[in-house]
Amino acid sequence: MSQQAQFLKWFEELNHGVDDSGTLGLEISDTVATGGRGLVARKSLPSSDSYLLSIKVDDPRLVLTPRRSHYLLNQCSCGFDEFWKPTVNVTVQDPQDVLVLFFFHLKFSHQNPKCYLRRLWQAHFDILPKSFTDIAYVSIESPKMISKLQPLLPKPLVIAFESQIERMRRSYRRLFANLASFDPPLDFAWAWSVVNSRCVHVNLRLWGGNKSTIPHICDSEPRFFYRSNENIAIIPFFDLFNHSPDVSVSIEVTNGVLKVKTDSSYQAGEQVFINYGKHDNLFLLCEYGFCIPGVKNPCDVIYPTFGNLLSISGSIQKLNLILSTLRLPSTGDDATWKSVYLTIEGPSYYLTLILFALFTSDETIPPLGVLYSLDEDDRSPSVQRGLRLLLNCLLEETERALESVTVLDCHHAFIDLLITLLASRRDLLKLTR
Repeated sequence: MSQQAQFLKWFEELNHGVDDSGTLGLEISDTVATGGRGLVARKSLPSSDSYLLSIKVDDPRLVLTPRRSHYLLNQCSCGFDEFWKPTVNVTVQDPQDVLVLFFFHLKFSHQNPKCYLRRLWQAHFDILPKSFTDIAYVSIESPKMISKLQPLLPKPLVIAFESQIERMRRSYRRLFANLASFDPPLDFAWAWSVVNSRCVHVNLRLWGGNKSTIPHICDSEPRFFYRSNENIAIIPFFDLFNHSPDVSVSIEVTNGVLKVKTDSSYQAGEQVFINYGKHDNLFLLCEYGFCIPGVKNPCDVIYPTFGNLLSISGSIQKLNLILSTLRLPSTGDDATWKSVYLTIEGPSYYLTLILFALFTSDETIPPLGVLYSLDEDDRSPSVQRGLRLLLNCLLEETERALESVTVLDCHHAFIDLLITLLASRRDLLKLTR
């Protein structure tokens, strides 16, 4: 029996008795156009009140939360616990870290016949990806390649990559504070990527499904950081849905059953999607290890840096005065702001204000009342001039990076994705109005 068949048998046995379980209408495919592996419709699926997927929430194998992970880890006596118990059972933890620890435990002990958790999760473990293409995993798998790439890329990409890598490293340091080395091994990077790319929001306490079919035999109670998000879970089968920005889904839990509904209809053989959220391509590559080619991502966005704006303005004093007036902090050439960005539709409101103020003929900047009276769609000569210069600046930067990455003598899936990302940014800049 194949690993996929074993997983489906495992899932259906655990989920037995649930109406619209999903396995009758959906099947796993390794030949989908998006994502490599995904779910396709076995039959016509109308957009109606029926559900794509229904899953019992009382079995931790089907809905694994941080709290359940803590209890289960403390029930396993395979020997791996000596590495993490001095930290995890004593100090306050991040909920996502505990989920990561659970999958690191499975990876570390997957050939240990004494591992209680390995036996329970073997079917799901076997169909998880063997490697990932997100930056955190690749930084541990191929550190020399990442070192070669960084000098070639625009600063916002480098900063986003470094921030994501540091998130993973902080997770390792929190869990294994007693170890001599703070360098995460590849198996930990794998576990971190499993959780970071697959966990979803699910509040079992709110929805009344916090019972567990596996008893919590544990003397240690989990303690999580104040206001941290404990309402996350790994949900087998559900985690096979790939992302599309063009669909909408909802999740509800009633009577101990989690149900997934969509507003989209599908024909037999079509790939079925959910929506991971309104994310630009750089975020998708960092978090999930993929991006959407061309200009097909309606949420794609580019954030110009202080250095980009300075290069087109020529006056650091005037630029700093404008930013100060708009209460936008300047922390150096690499600074960006959430409210200052470009989409295919054009500049954001605050970027429009900056361009208007920078390229008015007067050396002084307009009063706030004048600035805030502008419309986001303002295309006065000063805005048009500034926008044209900024687009050219960003386009040159992007094309230079794209050319440098393309000629690298390095064959890796992450390189291909990075080329897709840079090409999509180039296309967006060429089409921005």
